Amino acid sequence: MNLADYLKTKRTRMVYPQNGAAGLKHTGYKMYEVYLDPLKQLEVARVMDDLAGMDFIYPLDYSAIFV
Repeated sequence: MNLADYLKTKRTRMVYPQNGAAGLKHTGYKMYEVYLDPLKQLEVARVMDDLAGMDFIYPLDYSAIFV
């Protein structure tokens, strides 16, 4: 099943808050550590899913661009 077909089966609104950065508080990682390590990104996503039960999770997002 692809994502579009899955979304059609849902009877409720999907939840995708962009607050993955809150996972830093619960894992103790620094932002640069998570950006550089896909396993830490997965851990942050899992922690956020356990805490909030979201439908989609972006592992780290401050909604800002750093240059």
